[in-house]
Amino acid sequence: PKDRQFVPGLPDEWESFAARNGRFLEEFEALKVAVNQAFEGTPAMSSEPSFVIYALVRQVAQDYGEVVLLAATGYGLAAKKVLRGMYERLVTARWLHSHPDETSRFLAWELVQRAKLARSFLEGFDDRLDEARKQQLRGVVAASAAPTLAPHIPRCRRVGRDR
Repeated sequence: PKDRQFVPGLPDEWESFAARNGRFLEEFEALKVAVNQAFEGTPAMSSEPSFVIYALVRQVAQDYGEVVLLAATGYGLAAKKVLRGMYERLVTARWLHSHPDETSRFLAWELVQRAKLARSFLEGFDDRLDEARKQQLRGVVAASAAPTLAPHIPRCRRVGRDR
């Protein structure tokens, strides 16, 4: 019916969260303003490492809002899942800050991961994929074999092929 209103989350959980975290909620608006000011505009990216670090930290700031939303509406376990990714991005950003020469290796690893997934689709669903999708997946695999990625791909000693 038209008189029903969709309310995401669990309203009782929100009330409980507000009661437990009143001080946090009082300061939350100021925190949002500070985060928005920190990421206002796009800073001069003088190098690839600075751009990657900026992107990682900006994602953490966005994730924080999602954690608050999930936790406040009764989805604490989902909030913990997002927290894990936040932690990993912060550790990575800090590591890249200390080791900027490793940035290209970090970026190359994403291509390696995509190729692994593409291979698994090709092997596991070959009979269900149309030719256009197979070509697209083969392209992802081929991109991971580019000579510029070779130094970044670990070799499996046991079978002598890329992992």
